[in-house]
Amino acid sequence: MTRFSLRVPVLAALTALLPVGCGEKAGGSPEAVARQFVEALAARDTATAAQLFAYQALARQQNEDWDSIPHGQRKLIVAKLAEEKAKELAQWAALFSSTQYTVGAAWITGASATVDLTPPSGPGLALHLAQEDGLWRVESIG
Repeated sequence: MTRFSLRVPVLAALTALLPVGCGEKAGGSPEAVARQFVEALAARDTATAAQLFAYQALARQQNEDWDSIPHGQRKLIVAKLAEEKAKELAQWAALFSSTQYTVGAAWITGASATVDLTPPSGPGLALHLAQEDGLWRVESIG
């Protein structure tokens, strides 16, 4: 057997194990999304934080005929909403980059959840999430 033929099965096996060792699936739980959100804002990565929001629900509220809009056009609308949200998140990024927040356990009610974000001192914040297409997404922070 050549070296190449041995490498292929080993690489395939290691690749199969990657999802297990690399943390939780994005959107898999409210706490995972909250941690991703806090980490992105702490790094001042507002674009990543903005990608965690529930844009389908927002777009449906703004467009009665959302489901009749072609898929490509919907993607453009969601991209524009995410771009606008990233700009809005700049003020939060300043706060999160200067204070370390602890992510609490989620309070889940059906397809909605709230996760408390607690700083070392002072009042905490609540991150409100909703399930969208089977994944947890941020609705609001406050």
